[in-house]
Amino acid sequence: MSDDVIDLIEHDHREVEQLFARLEAGGDQDALLRQVAEELIAHSKAEEEVVYPAITAAASEEKEDVKDGTAEHHHIEHMLEQLLQQGADAPGSDGAIAAVVAETRHHVEEEEHDILPAFREASTAEQRAELGRRFTEAKERARGSAGASGSGSGGGAAGDKTRDELYEEAKEADVKGRSSMTKDELARALDES
Repeated sequence: MSDDVIDLIEHDHREVEQLFARLEAGGDQDALLRQVAEELIAHSKAEEEVVYPAITAAASEEKEDVKDGTAEHHHIEHMLEQLLQQGADAPGSDGAIAAVVAETRHHVEEEEHDILPAFREASTAEQRAELGRRFTEAKERARGSAGASGSGSGGGAAGDKTRDELYEEAKEADVKGRSSMTKDELARALDES
């Protein structure tokens, strides 16, 4: 498997599509919805934390599409949370599942046809490989945080302060690379300094 962040994102998209196919085929709906939610939410949080800021920095013309992508992530997450709370057998769940699938497919299409190609043109293979490493780490943190707190937020120093507050502390501590770090990365760097 490539370490290029674009390849990793597209691989995640294919995995979710396979889950959708199983969901549409009528497998264990509740279990499949939990799997979809786990994969999509971790993927979305990692994109928002690591990838989307890099895309807007490298390909500023994609800023609005990235903003729309974030809104789509949040809407899909909200629909998934509602589905998980009510269960796949609840009245109207079929339509809600179809809406999640359709909105996710639309989001993936926009990302793969507009945002990611623009980023590939505006970035180097080395940058994308480094982002791939950070994206993978962020997904694992999102999975761990969701399991521990249900909210997807880390807690600790990062949970109590804004990114701007952490950035100012990192500036005072002369943390290298702080301007491109996410809130969680700033918190970790401060803990290690």
